[in-house]
Order: sequence, then C-alpha cells, then structure tokens
Amino acid sequence: MHPQNLGLFIFLRTTINRGIPIINVTQCISGSVIMGYYETSEQLKEIGVVNGKDITTESAIAKMKYLLGLKLDPEEFKRFFEISIRGEMTD
Repeated sequence: MHPQNLGLFIFLRTTINRGIPIINVTQCISGSVIMGYYETSEQLKEIGVVNGKDITTESAIAKMKYLLGLKLDPEEFKRFFEISIRGEMTD
C-alpha cells in the first residue's frame, strides 16, 4: 500500500481483526470489484476485506445487515457475502 494510505490500511486491518467486516464495493455503473487485480486490492484481500464483486451499495447494506443478524463467525460471513444468495450479485 502506498505510504499516504498506510494509516487507512492499518485502520482497516485493525477493524477486521476486531471481527468487523469491511466490504469492497464499486459505485461504477458497470463492472465489478476484482480483488487482487491491482497491488492495493491484493493487500486488501490479504487482510480479509470482503469482495463485493458487482453488488450495489444498497444491496450490500441489506445483505450485510442480514448476515450480521445471523451472528456468523468472520470466515462464514465472508464466504456467504461473496456468493449470491438472491441474485444480488453475479458469481
């Protein structure tokens, strides 16, 4: 991660280590998040940022609320978030 982003990276890693999920989503009209494609996203992937792929921000919020309500452990949360449950994202 670039030095000017080091503080953000540390914050994200600390948050994830506390069991709080961080979701990587895009607000582009088309396309999707491709974790690991660029250097920064590779580092985000390594610390456990969840891949939102092509989910909309609104769907990501709804899905996150639903999954948090299930009280899943962080690995289960990530696994379920990264697959389509009701057509909210393409696999």
